Amino acid sequence: MSSQRHATLSSEAQIRAYLHQTRTSMLAVLRDGPSTISRIASSLGVHPANLTRHLRTLVEAGLVELDHTRDTGRNLEKYYRSIADTFDVAPGADELTAPHKVALEFARSDLSAAIAQLPETIEQPALAFVVAARLRDADLQAYCLRLEALSKEFEALDTDRGVGYHLNLSVYPGPWRADDPTVTIERSVDPA
Repeated sequence: MSSQRHATLSSEAQIRAYLHQTRTSMLAVLRDGPSTISRIASSLGVHPANLTRHLRTLVEAGLVELDHTRDTGRNLEKYYRSIADTFDVAPGADELTAPHKVALEFARSDLSAAIAQLPETIEQPALAFVVAARLRDADLQAYCLRLEALSKEFEALDTDRGVGYHLNLSVYPGPWRADDPTVTIERSVDPA
């Protein structure tokens, strides 16, 4: 397709329809253009009957629509298309006005989209650090400046010969209890 189309999903029906591995795979096939359920099934290596319920869910949620039909003489082929090439998830984003909530919703949307689109196994590292700390205002300000510099350093590494990565840095107020674990580190591959 010549131009990328993008949609932000905010309703519960859209998000529920999108955040399912089979339906995300179907949307990926439809990114190449309109297709029949038989061709989608062939691309995914499954029987079309296994996809009819998923297609109905996508159509009812408004993520997929009928593009056109073709009479083959024996039957009527229905070609469906995705409403967008890329999606992000932002529940209730249209109702958010507070800048700090909009910023965190953007971060959540990016993570939700990554979770939905990543395959079950990957070769590249996927790291998540979740840390809680109590900070003084001066320390928070200094740390935020360092995070901003780190994000710019990450962006400066961009090259057209590399593998795509997202960096998600968020600092936000939240409850802190002494008995909570302070650090959670998940690694799919040792980056060293």
